[in-house]
Amino acid sequence: KTINDAVGLNDLVLANKNVALTGSIADIKLALDGITGYTGAIKLTDSSIDATELADINALTTGKITLPANGHADLTGNVTDVTKALQGVTGYKGTVTVTVGANTTLAQLKTITNSTVNKAKFDTVNPATTVATTLEGTAKEITAVLNKFSTQYDGKLTVTGKYTLAELRDLDKALGASTGVVTLDNDVNLSGKSADIAAALSNVVGYAGKITLTDKPTLAQLVTINAATTEAIKIPNNKALTGTAANII
Repeated sequence: KTINDAVGLNDLVLANKNVALTGSIADIKLALDGITGYTGAIKLTDSSIDATELADINALTTGKITLPANGHADLTGNVTDVTKALQGVTGYKGTVTVTVGANTTLAQLKTITNSTVNKAKFDTVNPATTVATTLEGTAKEITAVLNKFSTQYDGKLTVTGKYTLAELRDLDKALGASTGVVTLDNDVNLSGKSADIAAALSNVVGYAGKITLTDKPTLAQLVTINAATTEAIKIPNNKALTGTAANII
C-alpha cells in the first residue's frame, strides 16, 4: 500500500504475484491498484464485510480469500453476482439467498454452497420455476448441492451419466416436496422395491429403461411409476388391485 501510494497508479510491477496479503479491504484494494494477474492468498481483517466488497476483492485475485471470524453480512442476489462475491471464499457465515436465473449452472451453486457455513436459500419470491433454466449434473452432484440448501428447488433438472436406484432415491429426498421436473439422460434399468422405485421416479418424466419390481406394489405406487416411464413394468406374481377404474386402466 505504501509503495503503491508513492509510485502512483499503473507504475508498479509486482515481481512475486502470489505473495500473501493481510489487511482491510480498503488497504488491499489500494495495495493491488494497477496490478494485474495477482494470484496470492488474501486474509481480510475487517469487522464487517458485504457482497459488493467481496466481489471487489475477488476481482483482484484468483487466490484463496480468508475472512475474519465474524461480521459476515447476509448476501441476497442473483446466482451470478453471489458466485462472483464468494469465489475463493471459505467459511462465510452470513445467510445467503439466491435468485436462479436463465443461465444458472450447478457449478455456480456448488461454488456458493462450498463457501458458506450455513445452508443457503433459494429466493421464494422468484422461484426457479419462473425461469427457463435446467441444472445439469450427475445424480450425486445434484443431490450434494441441493442438500446444502434449506429451501427446495422447483426448477428443472437433468441427470447426466450413469446412476443407481439408491442415487435417484437420495435425489428424491433432496428434492423433498419439490415440483421440479427431472429428466434422465441415460435410461439405466432399475430393479428394486416398489416404494423405492416409485419415490425415485416421482419427479421423473420420459424414463425409458426397464423396471423390475421385487415386491408387490400398491396401486398408488404403480400410478407413480407408470407416469414416469414409457416402458412395461415387470411385476412379480399377480396381485389384485383396488382403486378407481381410471387408475387401474
